[in-house]
Amino acid sequence: MVLYFITAIWCNIEHLELVVPRYAVKGGNVTLRCDHSVKPEHLHKVEWRKGEHKLFLYVKDRRPPFRTWEIPGAKLNASNSNDRQITLYNLTFAAAGSYYCVVSMETPSIFTKDSDVKDLTIIDPQEYNPKITFKKDMYIVGETLDANCTTAPARPPPHITWLINDEKVSKTR
Repeated sequence: MVLYFITAIWCNIEHLELVVPRYAVKGGNVTLRCDHSVKPEHLHKVEWRKGEHKLFLYVKDRRPPFRTWEIPGAKLNASNSNDRQITLYNLTFAAAGSYYCVVSMETPSIFTKDSDVKDLTIIDPQEYNPKITFKKDMYIVGETLDANCTTAPARPPPHITWLINDEKVSKTR
């Protein structure tokens, strides 16, 4: 009974947290971290996944220790990736999705734990500020104002709110 209790404690991964920013910019890069409490001498492998698709695998004592797979919507920066983090660059919208890491211990027996799933959203910000144009150069008080607001393409699309003298304009106004 005592031996079982010691083994159960020793096989546990006490801390496992995936750190993923909520947003990353299209064309940019992002680093995903798999923070865990496993001591190096007990670590067997760390696997990175997007959904059910394998991205990166670290196996201790394997030469080379890393194996990579094609990543839809991104490229992997192998020189900045290891058993605790991966860096993706040249991001496209296809890189958006649900990511997680899987950590496995080998001592005294194999024990594996999945991190929580974290979502990454790829955004494409506007390249310039919105531009307002008016149908006429001058308006008289009480006259209906006819204006257009044009924004640069962006993802997610911008939300436009009209204000007159710092008050929100209703749709009927």
